[in-house]
Amino acid sequence: METHLLSAVSHGLGLTLLQQGVPDKTNEIGAAQSVLSALVLQGRIVTMDALLTQKQIAAQVVALGGTS
Repeated sequence: METHLLSAVSHGLGLTLLQQGVPDKTNEIGAAQSVLSALVLQGRIVTMDALLTQKQIAAQVVALGGTS
């Protein structure tokens, strides 16, 4: 069995801030909203891969004070 994780990384600090498992037969989109809600995004720049360029995720980043 292979474990699939979604990670939030601070490139400035060189640290993984948070990891969440992604259920089998799904993708990171559902897990991304949970990960984002656990982070302080005020004034932060948020980057993601192409799969996560979803309207609802961008709206959540902006609502939490981040920039996407």
